[in-house]
Amino acid sequence: MEGIQCRPDGSTFMEISKMPFRPIPDLVPRLDIVKTLTPMASALFARWVENERPAQTFATLRDTRLPRPVSGQLRLPDAHAPIESAAV
Repeated sequence: MEGIQCRPDGSTFMEISKMPFRPIPDLVPRLDIVKTLTPMASALFARWVENERPAQTFATLRDTRLPRPVSGQLRLPDAHAPIESAAV
């Protein structure tokens, strides 16, 4: 990190372009380590994807339903009418 943090440049704001990264050596793990960690990383990634789907569904529902009552498009008496007619 010290090697990266000492490379920013810029007059308006500090930035790091790709040129200063070229002399930084790559760290490549041994193949046995990659083979050991790949199944664990794959399982974690699959779990993350599985957990992301309901989160996206809830976010979509929130974004489509919440603005109506907050903006005044849906009044409380208006919301009760469909519920009461469905109960009959």
